[in-house]
Amino acid sequence: MSWEMTRLGAIAARAAAATLVLGSICIVGMTACAASGDDQIVAKVNGEPITAADIEQRLRFERLATRREPSRREVTEALIEDKRKLYAARQSGIDITDSDVDHAYATMAKRMKLTPEQLTGALAHAGVEAQTLKQRIRADIAFMKVTRAAVPIRPGERDPVVPRRNRDEGPSWRE
Repeated sequence: MSWEMTRLGAIAARAAAATLVLGSICIVGMTACAASGDDQIVAKVNGEPITAADIEQRLRFERLATRREPSRREVTEALIEDKRKLYAARQSGIDITDSDVDHAYATMAKRMKLTPEQLTGALAHAGVEAQTLKQRIRADIAFMKVTRAAVPIRPGERDPVVPRRNRDEGPSWRE
């Protein structure tokens, strides 16, 4: 096994261990939105609530993004994982700014050949609040930054988390 693959394995193992150690999940209840208000707290992760409205919004987003019907359980677990990623970032002293999230949102819109405003409108048309996507983006950025912080890159090394797109960018971590 090459040194690079061992390093990637270490990154994955540390990320998985950090996720497991952060635990402290308290499931309060799994009741449907229709049975009670949208602001009902369904779960708490390290003191952060997940509401029935959060689950409903994420369900709508997942339907739109994947064109399949996710289960409430899948969506709840994904939201719990997002909260754990954000908690890991806070514990590591990593701050994900609104500017970071807005930049990633604008980049995503651009890849879809839309402006951020048009993406927000398209989401709204499907019944999804832009904040739902932005929270997912925030969690993904947090995970990426925590993973990078777990295994610092030495001078002259290529970041193994980011694949090289252009051979002219310099040496790859695979070389």
